[in-house]
Order: sequence, then structure tokens, then C-alpha cells
Amino acid sequence: MVEKSAIRLRGHHLDVIAIHYLKGLESRTERAKAILYNSLFNGPQIALKARSIVDSMESDLNLQVQIIGGLDDICLHECPRKEESCNRIEDDEVTLDGYGLECGRIYSSGELLEVIRIYKEKTGSDSPRKRLLERVAKAYLEKRLMEENKR
Repeated sequence: MVEKSAIRLRGHHLDVIAIHYLKGLESRTERAKAILYNSLFNGPQIALKARSIVDSMESDLNLQVQIIGGLDDICLHECPRKEESCNRIEDDEVTLDGYGLECGRIYSSGELLEVIRIYKEKTGSDSPRKRLLERVAKAYLEKRLMEENKR
């Protein structure tokens, strides 16, 4: 049974949560950079909502977090990109598969933060989606460099 106070998150927002959480562990400066970057990309309301969720998860490691496949607590909080990105399940699948999590399941915030920490330790990347994007960018740049060298 899901408590009323449970946080509802979809896969691709776990990436946002991971970045806020991990940067917050590094330093106050890195935490501020994560909020600023997220503000520029998603808007200040979303950045502050994500930071608020991380703060709640850190302060109560038993807080229930339900992984859902639809509009979540971040999407429903004035998300400016709700229509374009909050309906793409591919991003959710990349994240959930990378973390080994299941849609529809309820986790404690402590479990999720531990999964995020372990993923960072094993891969060196903040999140599965960020890791995928880094690989795609690297492959693209390598291809462009090879094309340039042929000329």
C-alpha cells in the first residue's frame, strides 16, 4: 500500500534526482551548479522541486518512493516540457534498466539513494541516461573526426 506522503517518480526523473543528490554530496558549489544547470534546462520550479525531493529523501531514508510510468510529482509541478519529454518512455527504460529498478514498485528513499551511489561507483557516471548520452556524443565526435581526417 502506498502512503499518501509517498513520492511518485518516473524513470527519467531519477536521473535528475541522482545528479542533485550526487552533486550535493560533493560540495555546496557542486550542489549549486546542479540546481543552476537544471534551472536553465528545465526551469527554476523544476530544479527546486527536484532539490526538495532529494532533501526529503535524505532526511527520511524510509520515505516511500513509487516508480511510475506516467506523470509524476516533478512533471505535475509546472514542468515546461511536460508534453515533449514526460511522455517518452524510452528515457524511463534506459534509467530503470541501468539502475535495475522496476516500474510500479515502491522503494524506500534509502534504497534508491544506495542504488544511485553504487551505480556511480561502478560506472563513474551520475546516471544511466547521462552515461548513454556521453557514449552517443563520444561516438558522434569520433565519427566526425574520422570524416575530417579523410579530407
